[in-house]
Formats: sequence, C-alpha cells, structure tokens
Amino acid sequence: MIKNFYTSEMNKVPQIIVYDTSRGFSRFIKSKFDEQFDVINICSPQEIKKYKTDDLGVLLFIVNDGVDAILFSNMFYNAKHVFLGIAAKHLEDRFVNYNNIIPVDLNMPKKELFEYINHHLQTT
Repeated sequence: MIKNFYTSEMNKVPQIIVYDTSRGFSRFIKSKFDEQFDVINICSPQEIKKYKTDDLGVLLFIVNDGVDAILFSNMFYNAKHVFLGIAAKHLEDRFVNYNNIIPVDLNMPKKELFEYINHHLQTT
C-alpha cells in the first residue's frame, strides 16, 4: 500500500517527513514536533519507496552523502515546505541556487534549531 505524506489518514494532522540516514536529527525532530505534527522518520533510500512522494507537505531532509543528494534533487520539487540540512559539506554547492529551500544549520544549538524550524513552520 502506498501512503500519502501530506496528512495522516487517521487524524488529518499535518505531517513532517524527516529523511535522515544518520537518524540523530530525525529523533530530535520527532521529540520536539510530535505533539503538533505526525512526524514520519525515513532512514534509508529504500524506505522512501513505501510512500507516495508527489504531494509532500513539509519535508525536512538531511544530506549525508551523494545518494542522499540525488534523492533530494528528485523529491524536493513535490514538497510545499522544504528544510535542508547538509552534513556532507562537500555537497553544499549543489544546493545554493535553490531559493525555495529553507537552510538548516546542523551545528546550531538544539534549542535555537528548534526555535528556527518552529518559526518557519508557523509562518509558512
């Protein structure tokens, strides 16, 4: 069964899709936003195939390597709100010209990071 990302079928709560193969950032997002949103953590390129990606609500994507960069390039056009964190600094140049992407500084203290993401979610 293909699942839709935009809202949870059970409770019609907006979803945040977090793609993070390292899993640390996705756990942080789930712990901070799980009461407001249906947070779906995806930790592998194979896992993304279970979902319908043509109508994404909020996508928070962490690029850890070249495979992630390619996957992101194919997915982010379908999302209404896109947050991008790049752990692999050598891949940063690939994404500088995208003006509809909200950059996420993965080195920001967690409290500031939560406030930054929350601010953007409230204003979009």
